[in-house]
Amino acid sequence: MKNVESTFVVVSEDEGLVDIVRAAVGDLALLQVVRSFAEALPLVTTPPACGVIVDGAVLRGQPVPQLARLRSQSPLVNILFVAVELRSSLLNDIQPLRVELLARPLPGQAVERFVKRTLSSGRLSDVQVGNWIEHLATEHKLSNNDVALFPLVLDRETPEHLCARLNIDQAALSRG
Repeated sequence: MKNVESTFVVVSEDEGLVDIVRAAVGDLALLQVVRSFAEALPLVTTPPACGVIVDGAVLRGQPVPQLARLRSQSPLVNILFVAVELRSSLLNDIQPLRVELLARPLPGQAVERFVKRTLSSGRLSDVQVGNWIEHLATEHKLSNNDVALFPLVLDRETPEHLCARLNIDQAALSRG
C-alpha cells in the first residue's frame, strides 16, 4: 500500500531516467516527478520523502550549494545525484553531504539498486511487524481493541480499510 511516508521524488526532464525509477518504485511508493529543483523542495520536506534523485542536467548553477540546501531541509532523506560529468571536486564536495553519485552515461541497474535500497531501508516486513505487535501486546497485556488499531497507526492500513475490517463507521474511529 502506498502511503505519504513512501514518497519518492525525481527531479529530471530525462524520460529514460524517470522510466527506470517508475519501474523500480512500482506500487511501493508515490512517485513525484518534477522538472526543477525549486518544485522538488516542498515535496521533499512536507511530508518527508524517503528518496530523491536529482538530475544534474536540470540544475541551474553549481550543484553543491543546491544539494546542501536539500540536505539541510531534509537530513534523513536518501539522495542520489546524477552528474552530467564526473569531476573529482564534485565527488569530494558532495561526499560530506551524504549524497550518492552516478555519472552519465547512466547505469540503469545502479539507479534501480538505489531506489530499492531506499525503499527498504529502515522498514520491517509485514511478518516482522506482526511479530513485534504480538510481542508488545503480550508483554503489555493489551486488549484486542488496542491491537486492532496498530495497522492504522503504523501506516499498514487506511482508515477506510480499518473501518471495514472492524465493522465500524468513521465517527466511531475518530472517537477512539
